[in-house]
Amino acid sequence: MTPIDIYLVHEVKTAIEYCKRIMKSKSEIATIDAAQRDAAPPVPRMSVVAIEDLDILEDYVQAWENLAEEALEVNPFYEPWMLMPALRGLATRKNVRVVLVLTIDRGEPVLCGVFPLERKARYKGLPVAVLRPWQHLYCPLCTPLIRASCARECLDAFLDWLAAEARCPLMEFNLISGDGPFYELLNDCLTKRNGLSFASESYERALFRPMETADIYERASISVRHRQDMRRRQRRLSELGRVEFDALEPDGDVDKWIEEFLQLEVSSWKGKQ
Repeated sequence: MTPIDIYLVHEVKTAIEYCKRIMKSKSEIATIDAAQRDAAPPVPRMSVVAIEDLDILEDYVQAWENLAEEALEVNPFYEPWMLMPALRGLATRKNVRVVLVLTIDRGEPVLCGVFPLERKARYKGLPVAVLRPWQHLYCPLCTPLIRASCARECLDAFLDWLAAEARCPLMEFNLISGDGPFYELLNDCLTKRNGLSFASESYERALFRPMETADIYERASISVRHRQDMRRRQRRLSELGRVEFDALEPDGDVDKWIEEFLQLEVSSWKGKQ
């Protein structure tokens, strides 16, 4: 977890309008000599927009899905199929916004970064406002999605937005991988900016590493006593009826499995409550 002390941001109503304004404005275009132009590829210009209206966010879902496939670091919890329902069901009465970083490629807007953020009035009990990647109850990872092909430019644009627009003295990057490419890029960008930052805490998280077979993995990871207890429970369960084991294969009917699971859940005490 790496909190950074940065100052914040300027607001844009629509990213596409802002991108077009940049493209048309001669004052925004840096002039370089011919030798420099031939030696280095042009740096893509980025625009930043903060969205609080979910209806507007729906317009970006297709581009968002493409970004997830091309992301520097994978985070399914910030992909649209998971984040959009979470925003609708779990972000009520919270100061949450989704910050998008975009650029223009061949006249078309391209989504380069998705940063779901929550603003809190206090940081660790101190009367200091803080922005942080939004973490809800079912979100154990808060690494933002940024496009690998323009990751540095995207993160620089986001940090510029923080410094100019966000009106918040502190940014905390909570629950990001401490040894992943995003963390390395973040440290590099902050070092070059001479930004004040510090790591407040870190910890190791369990990781599933498959073995040759499920039986080998089970024997290596589960104690003999625990396996014996599970077999005992299976025998007791079989006294009530036939016990079967089934697995959802890659080409299986996911919707059917989900529907059966929900029917089972609603038939129990959970459904009655």
